[in-house]
Amino acid sequence: MEPWIIVAVGAGAGLTGLIWYVVRRLSAISQPTSGPAIDPSTRPGRALVLIDLQSDFTRRDGKGAYSRAERARAIAHVNALAAEARRLGEPVIVLRHVWQGWPARLAARLALGGAGNPGRTGLALDPDIQPGEVIDIVKHVGDGFSAPELSAHLERLKVGSLRLAGLDACHCVQLTARGAAARGYKVEILDEAVLASVPADWQALQPKLIAEGIRISPTPAA
Repeated sequence: MEPWIIVAVGAGAGLTGLIWYVVRRLSAISQPTSGPAIDPSTRPGRALVLIDLQSDFTRRDGKGAYSRAERARAIAHVNALAAEARRLGEPVIVLRHVWQGWPARLAARLALGGAGNPGRTGLALDPDIQPGEVIDIVKHVGDGFSAPELSAHLERLKVGSLRLAGLDACHCVQLTARGAAARGYKVEILDEAVLASVPADWQALQPKLIAEGIRISPTPAA
């Protein structure tokens, strides 16, 4: 999701406590989750995970929006990856973000124009993305493993290796990658199939992720 989901409520002594409460709540949901370690020897499968590629986020305008060229580049690679997964018989999992709780929804309204809030048509997958049959999972915080359905599907499918694409690279993508790595999954972020609203921050973050055992690699040509 978007990297700068910070509440811009305005100045005023009467709002100070509210602002800090919201900021603390948002900080708490912007951390990787933890969970039971998997046994990779029993998980030979691989899955493609597409993160937050919803119209609300891919088609935003203004501050923090992705350029049309970058968006087109990433979507072309995502479609190529999905086609590859279908050829190989590998599952494609779509994680869609919907904000939950009033602090997150208020922040989304103020900073993102309401993107990601319940009831919006933009919560659906961007129509330019054609992944074929998918497993659709809704999450409410950055790390996709916060949704129990993700672990359940991966266990059922005997998946121990994940390839990640989507947005935002500095936030929900890296949080999901770290949540997966902490559980013992083999994790690969497909660099050309992710979007970062601040590319310099994404470049700076990559060495840390690599040090944690997360692979970052180019995608197949679209």
